[in-house]
Amino acid sequence: MNPPAERNSEDKPPPYLRVRIASFERNRKDLLVRFDASTNLPNFRTSLYRNLQRSYVEFQRFGEQLQLCCPQNDRLVRIALQRWFSRVADDPQLQQEDELRSFIESDFGYNPIPPLSARKQTSGGGATSVLTAALSKVVRRGPLDEDDEIMSARTTLERLEPAWAAAANSIGNLSKARKALASAQAEVGAKLIGLATDESDMNLATAERKMGRAYEQMAGMAMQQITSDNVILNDSLAYQSSNAKAGRDALAQRTQILEDSHNATKTAITKRRNVERMKGSSNINPQKVDDAISEMEEANAIEDRLTSNLNAISAHLHTALRTHSRNAHEDVAFSLLEHARMNIIFNRSVLRELEALKPDLHATPTQPTFAPTPRPPGLSQSMYVPAPVEPGPRSHSAGVRSSTPSTPGNADPLGGATMAQSMYAAPGHRAPQRRQGRALDERKAAKLLAGPSTLQQHRQSTHGAPPPGGGYDPPPLTPAVATGLGLLTSFTLPPKYDHLPVVTRLWLQSRVVSPSSASSKNETTLERAGWARSISWRNFKIGVDIMRFLGPRTARLILNYRDVLALPLLMYLVEVVGDGILPAAVEWASGQMLDLVEKAFAGSPSTWGNAMRIAAIAIGLEVYSYMCTDVFRSCHEFMNSFSEYHLERLFLRAKLNEAMRLQEDKTFTAIVDEAAVFVGFETMSGIACPPYGPWSMMSSAGQLVSASIELGLQIVLVFSTVRTAMRGSNFSFGNSILIGLSLAPMCFDILFEKLSEWFPQSYPQLDPQDLAAENELSTLREFAQGKHREELILFNLKPYILERMEKLRRAPRRTLWSYNSYFWVQVMRLGFSELITNSFYVLLAVRAIPSTLTLGAIHVHRTSAERMHSTIRSFKWRLETTWQLPYFLAALFLSQEGPVRRGPQLNYERHRRPGGMRLEARNLGLTYDGTAPTLRNINITVEPGESLAVVGFNGSGKTTLVRALLGLHSHSGTLLINDIPFEDFDAVTLHSRMSCLFQDYDRYDLSVRQNVGFGNTDKMENDVALNGALERGGATTLVQGIGGLDRLLSSQSFKRPPVNNGAATPTGSSETDSNVISTTAPKTADDDTCQKQDGSDLASQAREPAKLSGGQWQRIALSRAFLRHGQTDLIVLDEPSASLDARSEKELFDTVHSLTKGGENGRTTCIFISHRFATVKKASRIAFVESGTIVEYGTHAELMELGGRYAEMYNIQKSAFDD
Repeated sequence: MNPPAERNSEDKPPPYLRVRIASFERNRKDLLVRFDASTNLPNFRTSLYRNLQRSYVEFQRFGEQLQLCCPQNDRLVRIALQRWFSRVADDPQLQQEDELRSFIESDFGYNPIPPLSARKQTSGGGATSVLTAALSKVVRRGPLDEDDEIMSARTTLERLEPAWAAAANSIGNLSKARKALASAQAEVGAKLIGLATDESDMNLATAERKMGRAYEQMAGMAMQQITSDNVILNDSLAYQSSNAKAGRDALAQRTQILEDSHNATKTAITKRRNVERMKGSSNINPQKVDDAISEMEEANAIEDRLTSNLNAISAHLHTALRTHSRNAHEDVAFSLLEHARMNIIFNRSVLRELEALKPDLHATPTQPTFAPTPRPPGLSQSMYVPAPVEPGPRSHSAGVRSSTPSTPGNADPLGGATMAQSMYAAPGHRAPQRRQGRALDERKAAKLLAGPSTLQQHRQSTHGAPPPGGGYDPPPLTPAVATGLGLLTSFTLPPKYDHLPVVTRLWLQSRVVSPSSASSKNETTLERAGWARSISWRNFKIGVDIMRFLGPRTARLILNYRDVLALPLLMYLVEVVGDGILPAAVEWASGQMLDLVEKAFAGSPSTWGNAMRIAAIAIGLEVYSYMCTDVFRSCHEFMNSFSEYHLERLFLRAKLNEAMRLQEDKTFTAIVDEAAVFVGFETMSGIACPPYGPWSMMSSAGQLVSASIELGLQIVLVFSTVRTAMRGSNFSFGNSILIGLSLAPMCFDILFEKLSEWFPQSYPQLDPQDLAAENELSTLREFAQGKHREELILFNLKPYILERMEKLRRAPRRTLWSYNSYFWVQVMRLGFSELITNSFYVLLAVRAIPSTLTLGAIHVHRTSAERMHSTIRSFKWRLETTWQLPYFLAALFLSQEGPVRRGPQLNYERHRRPGGMRLEARNLGLTYDGTAPTLRNINITVEPGESLAVVGFNGSGKTTLVRALLGLHSHSGTLLINDIPFEDFDAVTLHSRMSCLFQDYDRYDLSVRQNVGFGNTDKMENDVALNGALERGGATTLVQGIGGLDRLLSSQSFKRPPVNNGAATPTGSSETDSNVISTTAPKTADDDTCQKQDGSDLASQAREPAKLSGGQWQRIALSRAFLRHGQTDLIVLDEPSASLDARSEKELFDTVHSLTKGGENGRTTCIFISHRFATVKKASRIAFVESGTIVEYGTHAELMELGGRYAEMYNIQKSAFDD
C-alpha cells in the first residue's frame, strides 16, 4: 500500500496562487485595479476568478505612492503593481491566510491593509506589511538559532540592513544637494530672462532669454531626475532595508519558539524522572503517582506540539528567506538598470539643450544698438524710445569698454560688451575682437584713472552726477527697450513700479482704474485683485503684450505633457467644432423633413430615397449628439482633474511662499490672490458668469469658438431664408411680415435687456433686528446638535433654551420687500414676447397673411431666430471669460517667480556671532491693517547669550513684541540682527538659527514624529534627535505611554461625541457599543491605564488618534521648539508653562536658563514671556510692556529699586504665596 500512496503524493500538483493584472484606471478619484486570479488552494471557493476589481481603499499604500512618485509612467506602475501581487501570492505562508482569500473573494468594502503610518512608505510597503504581519503571528523573540542556514541568513541581514539604509540615506542627501543645485540653476535662468527684458540689443536679448530658458529647462529636468532617483533607487533601497529588518525580527522571534521548546523538553524530562522516582518508592500514595503521570503526559504533549510548530515555522522561514533573497536581487538589479537608463536620458536631454544654444552664442553681437540721448521735454517716459545710433568715427574714448579693469566678476562671458556698456556706449564704439583679448590699453587705463572719461561726462550731463557711494545706477528702461520688442501698451503707472519686470507692470497696468489720470504723487488707483477686466481697446493691447511673453511659456508647458494631453486636446477640438455645427445642422435637417411632409400633404409625396436620406441625417445627428455627450464628458473630467492637480500644486507653492514672507509686498499678495481665482480657490468678481476653476476658464476659449461657429451658421440660415423669400416671384408682403414677426422676439429681448440695466434690481432684505434673531437661533440650535453638552448639564440651560427659541420663533418678521420699476420692466418684456410669438402662430393658422414660405423654412427661420439671442448672450459670456485669461494666467506665472527682492539678502551664517544672537530695536513699531498702532517706540537691546523676560498686563502687546523681534510681521523703525538690518538677511538662513514656542501653538492631526519634527524637518527621521527633544520638552513618558513616535494625534478635545452626531439611529441598524455614550469619563494619556497598557493594547488603538490634554499638547510643542537645540542662536518662548504643573514648569525653566549659561553647544540668546515672577527674576533683563510700549527695563534688582509697575506686580504675587 505504501508505493501507490507515494505515487499519488508525487502526482499531486503543488499549491499555487497566480494573479495577473488585467488593467488599471487612474483618471478618477480612486485607483481602480482589475485582475484575474487562479488557484488550487482548498480554502478558496473556486479555482478561477475573472475580472476582479479593487478600489483605492484596498490599495491605500500603493495608491498614495502612485500619486507622489510617478503619476504618468504607466509602464513602471504596472510592473510595480504586478510585482506586489506576485510577492503576496507566491508566499506559502500567506497562501493559507484568510485575509488573502477574503481580499480576492470580497467586494469593494474590504480593507486588508492597515491605515498608512506617518512615515514615508515605498510603493511595495503594502507587501512588506502583510508579510511581516503574517510571519509575526507564528514567531516571537527568543535565543539564538542552531540552524546553519538561518544563522547565516541572520548574519547576512544584519550586514545588509544598515548597508541598504546607509545607501538610501546617501542617495537622499545627494538628492537634496542636487535639488539645491537645480534651484540655483532655475534662479540663474530667471535672472537671465530678467536681464533679457532690460537688454537693448535684440540678438543679445534673444541669447540671454534662450540661455535663461535652457537653465530653467535643465533645472526642471534635474528635478525630474531627482524624483526618478528617489522613486527608482532610494525607495527601492529603503524598502530592502525595511524588508531586511522585518526578516531579522522574524528570525529573532523564532528563537523564542525555540526557547519555549527547550523549556518544554526540560519540563518533560523532569516530570518523567519524578514519575520513575515515585514508582520505585513503596510508601507513596497511588493518587500522587497518577497525578504525576498525568502531568508527565501533559508535558510530553506540550513538547510535541511546540516541536511540531518549530519544525513548521523553520520550514516556512527557509522558504520565505529564499524567496525574499531572490526578490531582493531582482528588485535591486531592476532599480539599477532603470536608474542607469534615466541618467542616460537626462544627460542626453541636457546635451541637447546645450547644443541648441551654440548658434545663438556664436551669433551674439559685439556692437551696441542704442546710445543714451536726452529725453525730449514734455514727453512721458513710457513714450520715450531712444533712436538707433549710426556708426561714426571712433573717438579717443570710444574704445574704452569699462571704467574698471576687466575682471571675472564684470567680464562678459559671451565675448561682447556687457548689458550696461552696450546701453551707454559712446557713438561709434566697437568692442575689441575676441582674438585681441580683454586687456585694456595702458594709455586708456591711465586716462581712466586720471579723471572721468567722456562717457562718464556724457552720463553726468544727461542724467546727473553719480551717487556718493560710487558707481552709476542707470535710469529705468522704457518698455520698448527693456523687452527688445515694440509694446502696444502705454504705461501710466507711477515711477515706484519701474523696478518691476515688464509682465508684472503689464498686469498692474490692466488693473489701473483711470489710465488717463497718471498720478504724479507716486500713487494710482488699482482695481481689487480678482476683479474682471472690462472689454476695451486698452485692455486688448495689454492682453496681447502679456501673451507675447507668456504664449511661448504656456506652449512649452503644454508640450511637456503632450503624451498625456494629445488625445484629450484632440477630442476637445472635435467637440468645439461639433458643438458649433450640430445645432444648425439639426435645425436644417428638421426643416428639410418638414418640407417633405408639407409636400406630401399638398399631394406631392417624396421618394423613399430622399426621405430616408433626410431621416438618416437627422437620426445620425441625434445619435452623434447622444454618444459624444458621455465621451466628451469624460474628456472634460480628465482635463479638469489634470489642470486642477497641476495648477493647484503651482498655486500652493506660491501661496506658501507668500505666507512665509516677512516684509509686506502688496503687489505680490495681489498676484497670489488673483492666481487663487484662476485655480478656483476664489471667485472672480465683476463678471456675469464667473468661471469655477482653471479648466472652466481655459475651456471658455473653445466655447467662444463654438458659439462663434453656431452664431455664424444661424445667421447663414436666417439670411438664406430671407433671400429665398425676397427673391423674384417669391417676394410678397406676407413673407416680409412673417420674417419680421419671427425676428421680433429676439429684438424685444435685446431692447428690454438694455432697458433693465437702467433700473436698479432689488432683493428682499431682513431687518437688522431680525438678522440678529436668526443668528441667535442658529447658536441655540447647536445645543440640539450635541454641542456645549457640559455647560448644558452643569448650568441646566434646557428651560431657557426652549423658552428662548419659542420666543424668537413667535416674533414677527419685518422683511422689507421693495419691488421697483425693474420688476415691471421684466413683466412687460415677458408679455410682449409671448404676444408676438402667439400672433405669429395665429396668423399662420388662419392664413390671414399670404406667404410662399414653406413650413420647413418657417421652422428653420423661427428656431434660428429664437436661438440666436441665447447664442449671442452665450457668446458675450464666453468672451468676457476668455478676455480674462491673459491677466489671470499672468498672475499664476508671476506667482511662481516670487516677489521682487530688494536688498543684499545676506547669508546669516557668514554673520553669526559666538555666544548667541544680538538684537537691537530702534523706534520699532507695528500696526495691523486698519487698526491703531499695536507697538510703538520700542527701543531695546539684547546682547548675545542674555535672557530677556517680557512681562505685563493682559493685552499689553507682549506677544506682538516677540513676534516683531522675530521679524514675522512688517514693522516700522529699525530692527538690527548682529548690527545688520533685519531686511538685509535671507529669511531662510536667519530663521534656521531661531526657534520659538508661540502662545497659540499649532496642533497638527499628524503623528508625534511630525508634530515634533516640524521644528526641524531634517531630523524628522532621526529618532535619537526626536527623543532628545522630547526629553527636554518633558514629553518622553507621555509619548511612551501613547505608543511611540508614530502614534497619530488628534487636535480635538477628548470629549466623546454624541450618538451619530446627534442624529437618530437609522432603521434596521442596531446601536453597537461604540455608539452608546459611556457613563465613565474618557481616558486620556494622563490615565495610568494608558501609560501601563501593553503592546497589544497599543496595536489595537493604532488606528485611532490619541487625544491629549492642553498640558500634554504644550509639552509636544515645547519638544518641537527644542528640536533645534544646539544649532539655534535665539529661542523665544511665549508663556511656555501656561498649562504645566509646578514640577514641569521648574524643569522647563531650568532648561531655558541653562541655554544662556552655555555648554557643549554654546550659549543661546533667550526671550520668554511669563507671569511667574519666581522665574522671571532670574532673567538677565526684564522688560515691562504696557499699552504697546516698554515702560520699564532693567534687571530684577533695578526694577525693584525703581518701585514701579514691575515691583507692584511682584509684591502682589509674592504676598499671595506668603499668606
